[in-house]
Amino acid sequence: PALAASDGRVHAMGGAEGSAAADTVASRCLLDVGGRTGPGRAERLRQFREEDAGESLRLLYVALTRAQCQVVTWWAPTVNTPASPLQRFLFGPRRVGTGPDQSYPIGADPFTCGHLDTDHFSVERVTERPIPRWQPTGTPATPLVARRFSRKLDLDWRRTSYSALTAAAHDAGPAATGVGSEPAPIREDDETVRADPGSADVLGLSGSTALFTAGGFAEGTFASPSPMSELQSGTQFGTLVHAVYEQVDPTADDLSRSLLAITGRELNRVPAGDLTAGVLAEAMLPSLLTPLGPLAGDRRLADIAIGDRLPELSFELPLAGGDHPRPGRVQLGQVAALLRRHLRHDDPLTSYPDLLGSPLLAREVLRGYLTGSIDAVLRIRHHDSPRYLIVDYKTNWLGDFSGAPLTLGHYAPPLLADAMMQAHYPLQALLYSVAVHRFLRWRQPGYDPERHLGGVLYLFVRGMGGPDTPTVDGVPCGVFSWLPPAELITELSTVLDGNPQQAAS
Repeated sequence: PALAASDGRVHAMGGAEGSAAADTVASRCLLDVGGRTGPGRAERLRQFREEDAGESLRLLYVALTRAQCQVVTWWAPTVNTPASPLQRFLFGPRRVGTGPDQSYPIGADPFTCGHLDTDHFSVERVTERPIPRWQPTGTPATPLVARRFSRKLDLDWRRTSYSALTAAAHDAGPAATGVGSEPAPIREDDETVRADPGSADVLGLSGSTALFTAGGFAEGTFASPSPMSELQSGTQFGTLVHAVYEQVDPTADDLSRSLLAITGRELNRVPAGDLTAGVLAEAMLPSLLTPLGPLAGDRRLADIAIGDRLPELSFELPLAGGDHPRPGRVQLGQVAALLRRHLRHDDPLTSYPDLLGSPLLAREVLRGYLTGSIDAVLRIRHHDSPRYLIVDYKTNWLGDFSGAPLTLGHYAPPLLADAMMQAHYPLQALLYSVAVHRFLRWRQPGYDPERHLGGVLYLFVRGMGGPDTPTVDGVPCGVFSWLPPAELITELSTVLDGNPQQAAS
């Protein structure tokens, strides 16, 4: 078959049709199936050969002009030489606008006929040459010796995260030690620790039955069912819910419709069994309409403009000097000591330093880099100075395992402290606070930790029932509200940076 110039269309040619199409061969791509005797065959074959020869010449041009240093090519008087692009280049005219003929006969050595600019081309004849033979030198060979590794490795240096630091306490095996590889992509840690009667004893939580029964919060409005009581649980569900919170604009004019569109899109991307977009959107809507308590001035997520919300703030902050490690060791036990010094006796997490200082965690070394991703940072307008709230969404199931319905009372604020400590979320909150503190130091004009650090809100969204969610001391169910002392955050930042003496002073 012969091919001609193309405009993107392909036509089969044969019989009488071929002669009629020959006139338009220059504007279309033709596939000739008429055989050697087909009408118009000679003209189409001529044009095919002309275009094919032109393409070969173009490729030679590219090869000769694109090389950075040198081009080496060979010429030999063979049967194929007359129509070769190199032969056409060597014997072709040197006038602008005039192309070479289709072939040039082999009549002479092209490198002696004055066709080449010898200032830019070097010609070397290929002749028989003796095969070089290797001869050993007279110098005796140096005996081979294994190289000695004398450099000292810093086995404590690694890139770590909150999840890796607390892995041992979560019965996930010992956290990685030594120079570890890059952590896996961040996954939501919701419900990686399921509440069960045995785990509370292992962690030393007194009064932990609050995790398994609503206790004194089982009557009245506290007995209202959770909007997510019928939904599945687990890490995959938590990741799905986080993806929706990350994308939704809580201040949208039609929040229900916006939620429905986003949940539908996420379920198309990652199906979740029988869960439908409508059911998930309806279950999540109350959490966006629930007051967030005193730290947020009783605002709801739906009251905070998208310009005052920074979702998924990822960070990687250096520990003990990062790429330039400082001498000494920073361990989680030092963080526990800081907490004991700074937490008030009435702080809801006052017993957490004992858990953090347990042998499972206290020896964890903080050296290298800490990586993580904060679900959201909210900017709350407070008089003339903004305050920044750290928000983390949690889908943990905190009900009992008897088959009783999940209620808002299971997420009453007094019960959430044990849930926080069992999962070591206070450590996560502190590390996130340090990351925001360092972020604000170079982004917030006139930064003052006392004025600008607004605390943390852990939103256990299964317990957030909308505007009528019951409250305890002004804090709604499902909301764990904590304002760690600003001095604790600034000293912790110093300790993590590898300057514990400076922090102590």
